[in-house]
Amino acid sequence: MKKLLSILGIIGLTTTSTTSLISCEKPNNNENEENNKPKPAPEPQQPPKNSNWELIDYPTSTIKLRDLFKNPDNKWYVINLFTTQEGYIIRKFKFTNKTKLVKKSDYDETAWKYKFKDYEGLPTELVGYYRYVYRWNGVNEPQTPEINNGGEITDWKK
Repeated sequence: MKKLLSILGIIGLTTTSTTSLISCEKPNNNENEENNKPKPAPEPQQPPKNSNWELIDYPTSTIKLRDLFKNPDNKWYVINLFTTQEGYIIRKFKFTNKTKLVKKSDYDETAWKYKFKDYEGLPTELVGYYRYVYRWNGVNEPQTPEINNGGEITDWKK
Protein backbone atom coordinates (compact mmCIF):
# COMPACT_ATOMS: atom_id res chain seq x y z
CA MET A 1 0.00 0.00 0.00
CA LYS A 2 2.84 2.39 0.87
CA LYS A 3 4.52 1.66 -2.46
CA LEU A 4 1.30 2.37 -4.33
CA LEU A 5 0.85 5.71 -2.54
CA SER A 6 4.48 6.63 -3.20
CA ILE A 7 4.14 5.87 -6.91
CA LEU A 8 0.87 7.84 -7.14
CA GLY A 9 2.49 10.76 -5.30
CA ILE A 10 5.46 10.82 -7.66
CA ILE A 11 3.19 10.67 -10.71
CA GLY A 12 1.09 13.51 -9.32
CA LEU A 13 4.11 15.71 -8.58
CA THR A 14 5.67 15.03 -11.98
CA THR A 15 2.44 15.90 -13.79
CA THR A 16 1.96 19.09 -11.79
CA SER A 17 5.58 20.22 -12.27
CA THR A 18 5.56 19.50 -15.98
CA THR A 19 2.23 21.23 -16.53
CA SER A 20 3.30 24.39 -14.76
CA LEU A 21 6.63 24.37 -16.55
CA ILE A 22 4.98 24.08 -19.96
CA SER A 23 2.34 26.68 -19.24
CA CYS A 24 4.69 29.18 -17.63
CA GLU A 25 5.11 32.32 -19.64
CA LYS A 26 8.47 34.04 -19.54
CA PRO A 27 8.05 37.76 -18.99
CA ASN A 28 10.04 40.12 -21.19
CA ASN A 29 12.62 41.60 -18.86
CA ASN A 30 14.18 43.60 -21.66
CA GLU A 31 13.48 47.17 -20.56
CA ASN A 32 14.57 48.73 -23.83
CA GLU A 33 12.81 46.23 -26.07
CA GLU A 34 14.84 46.25 -29.31
CA ASN A 35 17.67 48.47 -28.02
CA ASN A 36 19.42 45.77 -25.99
CA LYS A 37 20.41 43.71 -29.01
CA PRO A 38 24.15 43.49 -29.63
CA LYS A 39 25.42 45.80 -32.35
CA PRO A 40 26.50 44.03 -35.53
CA ALA A 41 30.16 44.16 -36.49
CA PRO A 42 30.93 47.14 -38.73
CA GLU A 43 31.13 46.44 -42.43
CA PRO A 44 34.68 46.51 -43.81
CA GLN A 45 35.59 49.51 -45.90
CA GLN A 46 35.20 48.57 -49.56
CA PRO A 47 37.48 50.03 -52.23
CA PRO A 48 35.88 52.21 -54.94
CA LYS A 49 34.06 50.33 -57.69
CA ASN A 50 36.02 49.74 -60.88
CA SER A 51 39.33 50.34 -59.10
CA ASN A 52 42.30 48.00 -58.98
CA TRP A 53 42.01 47.63 -55.20
CA GLU A 54 40.43 44.49 -53.78
CA LEU A 55 39.50 43.84 -50.15
CA ILE A 56 41.21 40.57 -49.25
CA ASP A 57 40.92 40.10 -45.51
CA TYR A 58 39.63 41.66 -42.33
CA PRO A 59 39.52 40.34 -38.77
CA THR A 60 36.07 38.75 -39.01
CA SER A 61 36.43 37.26 -42.49
CA THR A 62 36.83 33.57 -43.27
CA ILE A 63 39.97 34.05 -45.39
CA LYS A 64 43.08 32.91 -43.57
CA LEU A 65 46.21 35.01 -43.99
CA ARG A 66 48.38 31.91 -43.95
CA ASP A 67 46.60 30.60 -47.04
CA LEU A 68 46.82 33.99 -48.73
CA PHE A 69 50.56 34.34 -48.20
CA LYS A 70 51.67 30.76 -48.90
CA ASN A 71 53.09 31.51 -52.34
CA PRO A 72 54.57 34.83 -53.48
CA ASP A 73 52.37 36.37 -56.18
CA ASN A 74 54.38 39.55 -56.99
CA LYS A 75 51.36 41.72 -56.14
CA TRP A 76 51.22 44.83 -54.01
CA TYR A 77 49.38 44.75 -50.70
CA VAL A 78 48.24 47.49 -48.38
CA ILE A 79 47.56 46.75 -44.74
CA ASN A 80 45.53 49.13 -42.62
CA LEU A 81 46.60 48.45 -39.06
CA PHE A 82 46.76 49.92 -35.59
CA THR A 83 49.99 50.26 -33.63
CA THR A 84 50.14 51.41 -30.04
CA GLN A 85 52.94 53.87 -30.82
CA GLU A 86 51.62 55.48 -34.00
CA GLY A 87 47.87 54.83 -34.03
CA TYR A 88 46.44 53.84 -37.42
CA ILE A 89 48.97 53.47 -40.21
CA ILE A 90 49.16 52.04 -43.73
CA ARG A 91 51.87 49.58 -44.70
CA LYS A 92 52.49 48.77 -48.35
CA PHE A 93 54.61 45.92 -49.65
CA LYS A 94 55.09 43.71 -52.70
CA PHE A 95 54.82 40.00 -51.88
CA THR A 96 57.76 38.41 -53.67
CA ASN A 97 60.35 35.71 -52.97
CA LYS A 98 62.42 38.44 -51.28
CA THR A 99 59.68 39.58 -48.86
CA LYS A 100 60.93 39.31 -45.29
CA LEU A 101 58.86 36.80 -43.34
CA VAL A 102 58.56 36.48 -39.58
CA LYS A 103 60.75 33.59 -38.47
CA LYS A 104 61.22 31.77 -35.18
CA SER A 105 64.33 33.75 -34.22
CA ASP A 106 62.33 37.01 -34.48
CA TYR A 107 60.13 36.09 -31.57
CA ASP A 108 62.60 34.00 -29.57
CA GLU A 109 64.68 37.09 -28.83
CA THR A 110 61.91 39.54 -28.00
CA ALA A 111 59.45 40.21 -25.24
CA TRP A 112 56.69 39.90 -27.85
CA LYS A 113 57.05 36.12 -28.16
CA TYR A 114 53.33 35.48 -27.99
CA LYS A 115 52.61 38.07 -30.69
CA PHE A 116 55.32 37.20 -33.20
CA LYS A 117 54.63 33.48 -32.86
CA ASP A 118 51.16 34.09 -34.33
CA TYR A 119 52.79 35.65 -37.41
CA GLU A 120 55.49 33.06 -38.11
CA GLY A 121 55.83 32.58 -41.87
CA LEU A 122 53.86 35.73 -42.73
CA PRO A 123 55.24 39.00 -44.11
CA THR A 124 56.68 41.21 -41.36
CA GLU A 125 54.44 44.06 -42.52
CA LEU A 126 51.43 42.22 -41.05
CA VAL A 127 52.68 42.35 -37.46
CA GLY A 128 50.22 44.50 -35.53
CA TYR A 129 46.50 44.77 -35.04
CA TYR A 130 45.43 44.86 -38.66
CA ARG A 131 41.99 46.02 -39.74
CA TYR A 132 42.00 45.34 -43.44
CA VAL A 133 44.25 43.79 -46.08
CA TYR A 134 43.85 45.05 -49.65
CA ARG A 135 45.51 43.75 -52.82
CA TRP A 136 46.40 45.92 -55.81
CA ASN A 137 45.44 44.13 -59.02
CA GLY A 138 46.99 46.77 -61.27
CA VAL A 139 50.25 46.52 -63.20
CA ASN A 140 52.52 49.16 -61.65
CA GLU A 141 53.23 50.04 -58.03
CA PRO A 142 50.24 51.85 -56.53
CA GLN A 143 50.42 55.06 -54.56
CA THR A 144 49.83 54.52 -50.85
CA PRO A 145 46.26 55.42 -49.85
CA GLU A 146 45.74 58.10 -47.20
CA ILE A 147 43.89 57.49 -43.94
CA ASN A 148 42.35 59.68 -41.26
CA ASN A 149 42.90 59.44 -37.49
CA GLY A 150 40.13 56.82 -37.23
CA GLY A 151 41.87 54.51 -39.70
CA GLU A 152 39.40 55.03 -42.56
CA ILE A 153 40.91 55.36 -46.02
CA THR A 154 40.09 58.85 -47.27
CA ASP A 155 41.98 58.85 -50.58
CA TRP A 156 42.54 55.63 -52.50
CA LYS A 157 45.07 57.26 -54.88
CA LYS A 158 43.87 55.46 -57.99
